[in-house]
Amino acid sequence: MSLHLYAANTSNAQRASCALEEFGLPYTLHKLDLSKGEQKTAEFLAINPAGQVPALVDDAAGVKIAQSCAILLYLADKTGKLLPAAKKADVLRLVAYSASDVSGAIGAYIGFSMSKLADKPAPVGEWLAGRVATALGQANKALADGRPFIAGDEFTIADIALAPAARRAKDIPGVAELSHLQAYIARVFARPAMAKGLAALA
Repeated sequence: MSLHLYAANTSNAQRASCALEEFGLPYTLHKLDLSKGEQKTAEFLAINPAGQVPALVDDAAGVKIAQSCAILLYLADKTGKLLPAAKKADVLRLVAYSASDVSGAIGAYIGFSMSKLADKPAPVGEWLAGRVATALGQANKALADGRPFIAGDEFTIADIALAPAARRAKDIPGVAELSHLQAYIARVFARPAMAKGLAALA
């Protein structure tokens, strides 16, 4: 197989595994144990100098690419799927929103929650949780119109960008109350390919 995915069970890496499954592309999965620092080996750093997952190697094209949403865009371009021309601008906006607003807020909250600081002021945690709820509240508001997917009636890479991150955040205070978003998460992961992408990294 010419496609090689280097990943661990993180929401960012789930974007890549779910994308490969949704695109129906055969790939070889290389699971890295982050707790053992396998993402910092010389072999992996030659693929992604940042030492972060996911990373994708396309042997046939001579391409090495990291950053989960960049991988989504690369695969959409490679296959000509899940990035409809009529919705392209909106889908790209939503992919960027998931990469920056949503993942940024979630990363800050989880980083604070998992930190070993001797003093973690509760108001800081509450403020960070509020940032997550505000970011995902935008998606909840859009989904309130009854659309099945974040860009409308059609499943796109915007859903692959958003759903794994939203799933990771679903129990953060303020997010559980976002009923349209919670239903959306369940709906997206009821798709066989999305479920298979999750299971691959479990």
